[in-house]
Order: sequence, then C-alpha cells, then structure tokens
Amino acid sequence: MDWTLIFTAIGAVATVVSTIIAVKAKNESKKILEQIKEEHSRNIKNKGKVNVSNSGDNSGILIGNNSGDIHR
Repeated sequence: MDWTLIFTAIGAVATVVSTIIAVKAKNESKKILEQIKEEHSRNIKNKGKVNVSNSGDNSGILIGNNSGDIHR
C-alpha cells in the first residue's frame, strides 16, 4: 500500500474529528452566552469538571462575595 494514501486518510479522519469537537464547543459556548445575556437569569449552568488547586504560601486581603459553589 502507498504510505501517502494512508497518511492522507489519517489526516482526513483527524480533520473530521476535530471539526466535530469544534462545532460541539461552539454550540456549548452559544448556550452559555445566551444565559449570560438573559437579564433575569443570574445562574449559569454548565456541565463539566472544574479543578482548582493552589500550592505555596499566600498572604493578603481578599475582599468580595462568593457567587458560586465548587463541589468536590
């Protein structure tokens, strides 16, 4: 078999998969943008995983309100 044909097929499959993922991400971002634009909605919902980590020494003053929850 010709290696060029194999590499072309692999590239085509990778392009299709990448396009599908990009379209799904675009649609999800549209949903979030619509929720942000709604005046009456202050709650933005999104499925996914959030990882927050911190290491090191921290000092200072934190001023503000927590407007969300992080569940483990």
